Parts: sequence; structure tokens; C-alpha cells
Amino acid sequence: MARLGGDEFAVLFPACADIAAATRSAERLQASFEQPFLVGEGSFDIGACAGVALAAAAEIRTAMANADLALYAAKAAGRGATRVFQQVMRDKYDARRALEGEVQQAVDRGESVLHFQPQVCLADRRLVGAEALLRWQHPRRGLLLPSDFLTVLEAGPSAAKLGGWIIDEACRQAASWRGQGLALRIATNLFDAQLRAGSLGCVVRGALDRWDLPRTALELEVTETVALARNSALLAPLRRLHAEGVGIAFDDFGTGFASLSTLKHCPLNHLKIDRSFVSELGAAGAIGGAADRGNVAIIDAVVALGRGLGLSVTAEGVETPEQAAFVASRGCDEGQGILFGRPAPSASLPHWPG
Repeated sequence: MARLGGDEFAVLFPACADIAAATRSAERLQASFEQPFLVGEGSFDIGACAGVALAAAAEIRTAMANADLALYAAKAAGRGATRVFQQVMRDKYDARRALEGEVQQAVDRGESVLHFQPQVCLADRRLVGAEALLRWQHPRRGLLLPSDFLTVLEAGPSAAKLGGWIIDEACRQAASWRGQGLALRIATNLFDAQLRAGSLGCVVRGALDRWDLPRTALELEVTETVALARNSALLAPLRRLHAEGVGIAFDDFGTGFASLSTLKHCPLNHLKIDRSFVSELGAAGAIGGAADRGNVAIIDAVVALGRGLGLSVTAEGVETPEQAAFVASRGCDEGQGILFGRPAPSASLPHWPG
């Protein structure tokens, strides 16, 4: 037995060549943690996860690496879980490592592009803004959506750099549209890393000044991981930008763990109701019927919160005219979704609703 570091230990069974026997041994070790540990007058309830792998004596390093992957899977499964190494674990790990390298190269090579989705005033269907959405123009796989790479990007070292480019590129495009007589508010999503970098204020002001835009031309969309932060140093740049006129929107509101008290601490102009509550309306009959009761209740609650706090409310995921009319009747100010336009290159927006 050896302590590898932190709370991780390795146990080697030299005479065990059967995966079932190895798993039983791991489970016996875990069972020893079922009783609390007494230290002085304290009682400590400690659990353990286990990862199991087999290898020949000459492959001990490989066995250790495989057991570590199995342990990672066990931890993801929850306290007390045991997982046996499978080749698919190695394949997924190798694929993620390869993707990490590709993502870094993509940022360095400038392979990122922005597509834009219209944001519409529900009262008169007037185009009032556009959300800038990241895409990766992969040299071999074509245009990739964020679901293909965003998790890796956000965990890597390039998120803040790319986030700065997104803000600048979105502002450049907004300035171009204004030159065509289309004065729109442009919205961009923030990465957590942009706040941690400590330079968000400079990046935003620099982009707006560079492209001669008013502060109100830009809206920064934050997720609950940012909104939940009670760290004054992290939220301070948002508060200063908000005071200067830059919009702050809470994206995907209603889907995570954000408490209502969050809305008191995070500087906001805008709540965006997550698309999952809107796109399902009418899926099982007339909109507003019994099947929609849960979604309608959430939409009404978010609108009421927005009104009470002086925030505008956008319904995302609007796919049909009936959904647009319904969310407007419940008090939503703006709509966004495929009814008004799918995310597309910037050239298509001046011709909306073409």
C-alpha cells in the first residue's frame, strides 16, 4: 500500500490476476470505512471510492494510469462507488487530451467565428438586438457548435483570451451594422475565466472605444456560476460596467442552483428565461393547457421577479407564432428563437426578417 498524495492511495495485489477477485478486495477495503473513525473525542464518517485495473508486472505504470481513470469514474458515480477500468475510459481520456490541444491551436490560429441570433421586441416584432454565438470553423470537421468543445475550452488556458476576442469582434460587427443604419444591442456570453483574469473592464471599455460604440450597445450574459459568486473582487468589474451603462443579463435563468437572493447581489438589467420552458409550450395540446402548467408557472414567476426588480425579461426558445403570442401575453418583453431566426453569419442580419 502507498499514499500517492492527498486522499489517494494505491494497493498492489501481486498474486491477483482475476478482475472479480480484485474487485472483491477493493470492496472489502471500502467496507472498512463503513464505521466512523474515532480521533480523540471526535467521530469522523469517511467514505472511499475505488478504481480497479489489472496488468502484468512489466506494465505497472500502465496499470496505475488505468486504475486512476477507473477511480475518476468511480468518484463521478458517487461516494462508495467502485469502477473497473475499461478501454472506453482510456479512449475518452485520449480524445479529450487531443481535443484540448486542438482547441488551443484553434484559438492561436484564429479559427473561431461568430454567428448571430436576432432578439426581437415581442410587442411590435422590432429587431432590437442580436446575441453573438461562438462557432469553431474546424479545418477537417467543418463548423462545430459549442457543445462539441465548450467544456474543454472553459477548462483550458485560452478561455479569457478567446472571450476578449469575442467581445471585440461582436463590437466590430455592431459598429458595422450601425454604419448600415442598424443600431442594435449586441450580447455576448462571458466565460468565468474572463472575470478571474481581472481585466474584463479594460477589455470591454477598450472594445467599445475602439469601435466608437456607446456603453449601452453591449450586453454581457452571465451564467449562474458567475451570478452565484459572492466574491466582491469578481463581481466588482460587472458592477462598474453596469454603472457605466453596459447591460448585464442572467442567461438560462431557472435551470440551475441560483437562489433568489442571487438577484439582489448581481448587477443585472435582464433575465433570460431558459429555452426549455418555452420551446415545450403547446407540445401536448393547446398552449396554456394542463400539460403546460409547470412551464407556465415558471415563466410567470420569472416575469414577476423581473418586474419587481425592474429588469426586462426575454423568452428564449421561441419556435412558433403561438409561443411568441403566449409569452408576450404573460409579460415577456423580448423573444429569441428560431421563429425569429437561427444563428447565422453576420451578413444575414441586416436583411431580417428576410
